Amino acid sequence: VLTGNPLVSLTWSAIPIMYEFPWSATFDWSTERIETLKATAVFFIFFHLAEFVLMPLVLKLLPKYKNTTVHSRTSWNGRGVTILFSCVAVPLALYNTLDPRMSIWGSGNVSTNNTWLSRMILAYASGFFAWDTLICLRCFRSYGAAFLFHGIACFVTYVTAGVTLRCVWYVVFCLLYEVSTPSLNLRWFMYSLGLRDHWFFNVNQAAFVVCFFFSRILGGLWITWVFFPREWTSLDEKYFWMYWQIFVVNLTLFSLNLFWFAKMLKMVARMLSTNKQTNRDVHQLNNAQPH
Repeated sequence: VLTGNPLVSLTWSAIPIMYEFPWSATFDWSTERIETLKATAVFFIFFHLAEFVLMPLVLKLLPKYKNTTVHSRTSWNGRGVTILFSCVAVPLALYNTLDPRMSIWGSGNVSTNNTWLSRMILAYASGFFAWDTLICLRCFRSYGAAFLFHGIACFVTYVTAGVTLRCVWYVVFCLLYEVSTPSLNLRWFMYSLGLRDHWFFNVNQAAFVVCFFFSRILGGLWITWVFFPREWTSLDEKYFWMYWQIFVVNLTLFSLNLFWFAKMLKMVARMLSTNKQTNRDVHQLNNAQPH
C-alpha cells in the first residue's frame, strides 16, 4: 500500500466513525481503511454544504433562480453540485487510470494496489453518491426508481472498494463515465434560462451524446472485457463476494446506460426526420442519465 499525506490524519483524526460491519472479520481494519471512511464522511458533509450554501450563492447571480420555488431550487442546486463533482472526479480518475503504480499497464498487482490519492477518490465518490441517494429520496417523484437505484449501487460499490481496498483501479476507472455529466447539466441550465435557440445549445447537446457513447458505452464494454476475465483468476478467495457484487452492479448499470442511450438515439432520429425538437425530446434528454 502506497501511503503519504500526514495532513489527512491531522485534519480528520478527530472524526469518530463506526466501522463494525458484519463482514469485518474478512479483513483487518488498517489505518488506510479507517482514513478512507472518515474522508467519506467529510465529503458527504461537503456535498451538503455545496448544495445548501455554495450553490445558492453562485446561482443567485442568475435572475431566474431568484424567482424559482424552493422545490425547483433543489434541482438547480443539485445539478450544480453534480457538475462540481464530475469536473473534479474525471481529471482525478484519469490520472489514477494512467498511474503506472495502479493501472493494468504497470507492473504492480491491480487487484490490491492503492495509493493515498486513489483512496481519497474512493472517499470523494462515496460521499457524493451518499448525497446523491438522499437527494433522489427527497425528490423521488422527479428522479424515479432508476436514478435511486443508480445512487445506491454506486455508493455501495465505492464504499466496498474503500473498505476492502480491492479492485480500486477498476472502480475508480468507472468515474470516467462522468465525463458526459457536465454537458447534460449545462444543457438543462441553458434550457431553463431560455437559451434553447442559442447556437451553443446544440453544440453542447451533440457533445453530450458523443461523450456518453464513448465513456459509458464503449468505456463500459472495455472495462467489462478487461476486469472480469482478469479478476476471475487473480482476486483473493475471501474477496470473491466482491467480484460478484461488482459483476451484478456493472451489468445492471451498463444495461441502464444502454436503455438511456437507446432513448437518445430515438430522439435524435425523430429530430432528423422532423427537423425540430419537441418539448418531450428536451425532457427525455434532460433525464438521459443520472444528473
